[in-house]
Parts: sequence; C-alpha cells; structure tokens
Amino acid sequence: MGNPTQEIISALGYAFATQTLTLPRETTEKEKIDTPLIADLRDAYYTLIPKISINSEIAKRELMIAPILYAVMRSVDARLDVEYPVDVDEKLSGLIDYFFRAKKELIVIEAKKGDLEKGFNQLAAEMIAIDKYEEDTVPSLLYGAISIGEVWRFAVLERNNKKLIKGNRSDPQRKYCVSEQFM
Repeated sequence: MGNPTQEIISALGYAFATQTLTLPRETTEKEKIDTPLIADLRDAYYTLIPKISINSEIAKRELMIAPILYAVMRSVDARLDVEYPVDVDEKLSGLIDYFFRAKKELIVIEAKKGDLEKGFNQLAAEMIAIDKYEEDTVPSLLYGAISIGEVWRFAVLERNNKKLIKGNRSDPQRKYCVSEQFM
C-alpha cells in the first residue's frame, strides 16, 4: 500500500478526488450529543492518556479510539462490528478495525499507529471492499475515517459513481466533534 492513493484506487476501478467534505449531521431530540459524556471523554483523555504508554496501534485503538466509538454508540442507533472480516478477492480481503451500520449509513473506521497517508490507502481499499461486498440495497454513500488517536481524516465513497473522495479539511463553517460524524 505504498503507492500513491490515486494509483491504488484507479487499479481497483474507482475514481479519486480530494475536496472539502461536509459530513451529514442529524439533530433529532433522541440523537442529541450527550454533552456530559463528551466532557467526561475529554477529561479522561487529558488526565489519563499522559500517564499511559501508547506506542502501538492496539494501544491507540483500545485507549484513544474505542472510548470515542463507545460514546457514539450511546448517542445513535447503530451496530458496531470490531475486526469485521471482508473477503472479496485476492486484492481486497482482511479485517476492518471498526465497521458501523447505522440506520442510514455504513461507516468504516481504520485505526493506525502513525502514518495517515499510508493508512488512508488502507482505508480506501477497505471502503471499496465494503462497496463490492455489501448488497446494492445499502446506502449510496459509504463513509470512512482513519485515526491515529489524536487526528481524524474522513472520506466518502459515492457508490453509484464509483468515486472515493478524500476530505482535505473540515468545513470551516462548522465545528465537528467525532461523535457528530456518525449521526
């Protein structure tokens, strides 16, 4: 997965673009963000994380990323699969770190120890694998995120157009917390 992202995605039969993403947000009364929960997560992050040696991908998954995803699960109606197996063909097979199935969206999350760019190539391949693996009845957009714990990058796969869009930055007019990405 060391090749440029565009080459990898093109080899899998998809188009690629980089642009600003505006991710969906639902604000029903039932699915409002739990502000005290977010405050607890922030407090735990700034209090506990400096006291823990986090030098592996597994440590980042368990101590930095999973707590955020658990908070998301408390706020939305979704199912989370951890280490979800996908086997499409010899190019597209493996385990997806986290796979959300929400009422309207499918979301792939990849946790990495360090390099976001190489990790993004893996996320792109996973999103394409899910596109090929899932039925046509699932939503036309597939969302993806890659995280090294402190930083998150997002992507959208337009299934009908076979186009993967890498977010180059968040919408400057909106401030997102991670849990909002899954509503």
